[in-house]
Amino acid sequence: MGVKIGVCNEALPGVGVFAPRIVSELGLDGMQIEMGTELHGYPISQKKIQKYYLDEQQKYGIEYPCIGMSDLDFHPIHSKPGTPMYDFVKKMMVTAVDAAAAMEIPVIMVCCFEQSLIRTDEELERAAKMIRYACDLAGEKGVTVGWETPLEEKKTRQLLDLVDRKNIGVFYDSQNYKYDSGLEPVAELEKIYDLLIPMLHVKDGVDSKSDHLLGTGNTDFFGQMEVLRKHKYSGWIISENYYDRVGLRDMDSDWFVTLKKDIEIIRRVIDW
Repeated sequence: MGVKIGVCNEALPGVGVFAPRIVSELGLDGMQIEMGTELHGYPISQKKIQKYYLDEQQKYGIEYPCIGMSDLDFHPIHSKPGTPMYDFVKKMMVTAVDAAAAMEIPVIMVCCFEQSLIRTDEELERAAKMIRYACDLAGEKGVTVGWETPLEEKKTRQLLDLVDRKNIGVFYDSQNYKYDSGLEPVAELEKIYDLLIPMLHVKDGVDSKSDHLLGTGNTDFFGQMEVLRKHKYSGWIISENYYDRVGLRDMDSDWFVTLKKDIEIIRRVIDW
């Protein structure tokens, strides 16, 4: 497979409206799709919207490696069984898996941050139960569950042992461990490398997320890329820097200049 470069559609100028065209013009391999929000009814569930995404995919010759579930930030994955929120999160899993299967997208990304951040052993066990449910749904349709988490290695392995399914792995992110948990990303990447699916996010910052060019924040981006080089990583590297938000958008009046700089940084470091 080698290394493929992508970007998150919600990170692009225009909030993703022109995303497939932008991805194509940048010479990228693909784009992560976001399932959307409860406020907007998870539009990825609509057949017409799925068709339009697929039409654009064919038109511009790009891939969709995964569907992100960032709305889990506001809907706890470790909700207690028997509650309305628990039932709602289960429906979110069905929506994401069904869309991925219909669009032949290989991965759904289950995010555990904000309200889904795992803080206790009880929450870990409840999260594992929900993720196992997602894995069982996904496994029937040939979809992998990528679990994005800032948990340290021991807790990460504990949850994966509790889930006990073959179609799950860690969806690594180059900033989350530093920003959300105060861990050193290079050390964490080494410790959990064997758990990774072949798909990861890169972004950088100092006191906030996604507001620095790659390698200019405090996450030791280049050190993490050396870990990937050592292991001869093969898979997707997807930028999750937000090019239309405060920080990156202020670097140039033409936001696409900044975007192109980040992509060139990625291209320079993947020469293994």
